[in-house]
Amino acid sequence: MDEDQTHFTDPATVEARRTSFGAGAATYDAVRPGWPNEAVDWLLGHPPQPIRVLDLGAGTGLGTRAIARLGHAVVAVDPSAEMLAALSTASETLPPEVAERIETRVGSAESLDDASATYDAVVSFQAWHWVDPARAEPECARIIQPGGWLSMAWHSWSDQDDWLRELGEIVGTPEMVWNPDDHGPSSEVRAIDGFGAAENVQFGLVQQLTVDDMVRLASSWSPVAVRDDRDAVLGGVRDLSARVAGPDGRLGFRYVTDCYRYRRR
Repeated sequence: MDEDQTHFTDPATVEARRTSFGAGAATYDAVRPGWPNEAVDWLLGHPPQPIRVLDLGAGTGLGTRAIARLGHAVVAVDPSAEMLAALSTASETLPPEVAERIETRVGSAESLDDASATYDAVVSFQAWHWVDPARAEPECARIIQPGGWLSMAWHSWSDQDDWLRELGEIVGTPEMVWNPDDHGPSSEVRAIDGFGAAENVQFGLVQQLTVDDMVRLASSWSPVAVRDDRDAVLGGVRDLSARVAGPDGRLGFRYVTDCYRYRRR
């Protein structure tokens, strides 16, 4: 798990990508893949009863909702009020007993407004690469109870589909295709003070998309959102998607969901 998964060294570029999501919150929520229940349960340590969870970099709460559906209370923290507003809107469609388990709060991983030992788990879905680990890790260690979990997960693109490799070249993110040298148990995993050694497991996920959905999904990716030639890139995505779609006009986007967890000492 490469600490710098953004693959950018220019701070201005990284900041532009990190803050590019809020304006497209509705699109993000509509087309980004969700999180399998089995993956979420593993990230939380398979708790036998409801626990209290903090979702860091929650965005529109795709992971937040999965946690709440499993019966846990969850606080969704994100620096973007627009993203959290999309979560609040989506929560209105949830069963009341699920929605009432969700709380939202604007904030960042580097400065958490919580008392020490407040949570049983802190989870970050597709977001940990945006935080400053030198500041975020001590904050997480402070607010997680002994025996609790600090977990993070990323969706990578399956290496079993050649068209996903071609997609990576079109949008300029070939690193998103699963590679055992850059992902999973053989990748470099950092030690975190106050926590045990990292545990790692992968899950599979297939997202069914129309061609229009695929273009919208690509438009939500931060490397695409900040490109000057964004329209041309999305045109390439549309052409590729139309070529690989089935007779029903849909395509299956296969992911490897790469999960890591650290137990609080």
